[in-house]
Amino acid sequence: MTRYFYLYIHFMKLQWKRYIQYREDAVIGIIGYSVNTVISIYVLKVFLDNLSNFPGWSTNELVLLFGFVTMARAGWNFIFINTLFIGDYVREGTFDVLLLRPVNTLLLIIFSKIDFESIGEFCIGLIIFWMALLTEFETLSAWFILKIILLLIGSILCYAAIHLFVNSLTFFIKDVYSINFIVWRLDETTRYPNSIYPSWLSILLWFIPYAFIGYFPLMSITKSLPLLADLGTISAGYIIFLLVYKIIWKFSISRYHSYRQ
Repeated sequence: MTRYFYLYIHFMKLQWKRYIQYREDAVIGIIGYSVNTVISIYVLKVFLDNLSNFPGWSTNELVLLFGFVTMARAGWNFIFINTLFIGDYVREGTFDVLLLRPVNTLLLIIFSKIDFESIGEFCIGLIIFWMALLTEFETLSAWFILKIILLLIGSILCYAAIHLFVNSLTFFIKDVYSINFIVWRLDETTRYPNSIYPSWLSILLWFIPYAFIGYFPLMSITKSLPLLADLGTISAGYIIFLLVYKIIWKFSISRYHSYRQ
């Protein structure tokens, strides 16, 4: 594990050097992501201004949810964005090269692209979440902060599991672009409570399972849940990612044959 951590840091440094070769483009990219997040904040404001009654959710809790999910999605973008392009590796035949290297294949894919443009989005989400958190609670203990960090990592891994599952299908149907697009748009729904959506969509979001990205973590943060429920919420993202990796990903690459054959 330590070896992979240092390897990731090494790849990050290389990616950063390549990224800042075109500084104007880098700045524009970061600003673009940040502007997109600001627009989403404005949409949230309009949503809250026109909301007279929302059972079970206070205005501050909705802001907490928005900030938390924004951080989780930005974290996924930063680390796991390249899993969206697994199909390109397969179609171009470069997946064969990855299989021959003495490093975990999925990690090589992850290491190959780091999305620095999502840093601005993460920072804006952090500011929103932190301000709402200070409004919600008078004091914040070290354990509480640690729990939030663990929940955030779990949410990032849940995003990663969903997209890894979808892109593992590329070993069977080759082109998953349309499915990727649908799931990418569904990601946006996690910034708001499930109950605002039609019943069929709400059920779908529980099944995928988007509820473990925003809804359940926010319940763990703002409500006094039983210990087992708290532990289950914290560990859910880790377990879901592990299951997708061990079962879906491993099985998928075992069925791989070169697309060039």
